[in-house]
Amino acid sequence: MRAVRRCCALLLLVFTSFGYGEQSQQECVRNAVYSLEKAGETTRSFLFFTIYELALYLPTSSAEKEAANEGAGFAAAVLSPRVAKQLQLRYTRDLSAERVRKVLRKGFRENATPQAWRNQEARLNALLASIHHDIEAGDALWLDWQPGCGLSLIYNGEMLLSESDAEFSRILFSIWLGDHSVVDRAALMGAN
Repeated sequence: MRAVRRCCALLLLVFTSFGYGEQSQQECVRNAVYSLEKAGETTRSFLFFTIYELALYLPTSSAEKEAANEGAGFAAAVLSPRVAKQLQLRYTRDLSAERVRKVLRKGFRENATPQAWRNQEARLNALLASIHHDIEAGDALWLDWQPGCGLSLIYNGEMLLSESDAEFSRILFSIWLGDHSVVDRAALMGAN
């Protein structure tokens, strides 16, 4: 638990040079009160090969649980822009940048409504353009959403993207947490 808090604090410090949404990043760091803990984990496999390991971290507060109890459902509550969340992927195989871009585009499209796709395609293209290096086994990708601050994508410690659009973030996280998840969503959310 302490390690997760330290990692989150380090991530927040790394972000001090990037601007987000309505608050400056320095305000986000100063106001951040999110203590995240692992909710669940799973793997992404193709045939018999594990492509990456994935863990979901959620706040220790019960905001998302309260929303789930109000009938929204746990997955919908976790995807809410009111809930801080972090996905950590650790790749176990080498992948070409082209393959990663293709799979992200497909997952994004499958989780977006036609209108959302039209609204978010330019943002997705900006993300895909930032993926220009092949992935090697052992590489890490973190997707981090902080309410009021936005989305950060960090690949091996390098900022790929910062984005304040909540709809874009929801669709991106839906690749793993949505109705068309590419992994065992229940395990990722800690249901197993």
